[in-house]
This record gives sequence, C-alpha cells and structure tokens, in this order.
Amino acid sequence: MPEEIFIIALTAIVFGTLTFASVVKSIFRYLGTKSQAQQTGAGLTASELRTLIQEAVVEATEPLAERVGDLEEHLAVSEPRRSGRRDLLEGSDGYRTETSEAKQRQPVR
Repeated sequence: MPEEIFIIALTAIVFGTLTFASVVKSIFRYLGTKSQAQQTGAGLTASELRTLIQEAVVEATEPLAERVGDLEEHLAVSEPRRSGRRDLLEGSDGYRTETSEAKQRQPVR
C-alpha cells in the first residue's frame, strides 16, 4: 500500500509542476507580446484614422451619388422644368389660381 501512495503523490507532483510551468510560460508570453506591441507602435495616428474614415465614407456614398445623378438625369429628360424657381402662389395641384394671374397682370411700380 505505501508504494501506491508514493506513485499517486509523485504523479500529482509531476502534473502539478507541469501545469504551473505552462501557466508561468503563458504569462511570460503574454507580457512579451504586449511589450512588443507597445514598442513597435502598432496603433494609428489621428490623421491616419481620419484618412481611413474619409475613404470609407467616400466608398460607401459613391454608389448613392451615382444613383442620384442617374435619377436627376432621368427627371430632366422626362419632365423639363418650367422655370428655375417655383411660383409661391401656385395652387397645391400645380396650376395658378386666378388671384395669382391677376397680380401678375398688374403693372409693377
């Protein structure tokens, strides 16, 4: 019986030592990679970040700008505008009312 206890104790000591060694090794590896990252300056500067964001925004909005341009061209071809500005006295249906036409006929002083 004492031999079995000795073998169990020896096995526990060996596995405990290996586990402790692997934990210590992992801690040192983590600390080493952390210090290397700080020394190499693995971060971005503010101007680099701004540039990346601007490029991402341009890339994301470019298809939308093209689509808006296509729609504007389509509207310009299918419905030519009457004038550069809309008359504020127009009715809601797009036709001028008699009041607005009468005011237009009056001479300007």
